[in-house]
Amino acid sequence: MTEETPAPPSSAKAIRLNRVVSRLVIGMLLGLGVAFAVTVFLAREQSPPLTRPALDAAAAQWSKRGPADYDLDLETQGAGNDRIHLEVRSTQPTACTVNGVPPKDRRVWATWTVPRQFDYIREDLARDAGPGAFLHAEFDADYGYPRRYRHVERAGGKETGWNITKFEPRAK
Repeated sequence: MTEETPAPPSSAKAIRLNRVVSRLVIGMLLGLGVAFAVTVFLAREQSPPLTRPALDAAAAQWSKRGPADYDLDLETQGAGNDRIHLEVRSTQPTACTVNGVPPKDRRVWATWTVPRQFDYIREDLARDAGPGAFLHAEFDADYGYPRRYRHVERAGGKETGWNITKFEPRAK
């Protein structure tokens, strides 16, 4: 009686197994890469998460210390990435340009006054207070105006907001 040794697996079977394992490893690595990219994208925001108390404190600070006369420059993010220059005297906008051009409709000017920025943020906070969006804001330590504001929708990652790049109180 002779003892037979088992035959080695066929090379075709071994090749198929190697392909399956290789595809699984590549799939796992791609999945980890995507998860990492999403984490970096969501964590890149430098401004603190917006809270109602922080917003209320900043608005109160603006009401108390904010100048009636100021110039500001800001850059928007979202559907249009615009550069806006606004001049305010006695709390009213007196000059405005969007990308260097004055808007035809003067009502647009008031959109970027500091009190209207607070209104805009309040509306976002009321609408998106749940888990549907990330709201971040950074307020100026001296006057309370919103230096940086971000609204990122979780579904789709749509981002809107602005950065005030220059703020100058003006003497009357």
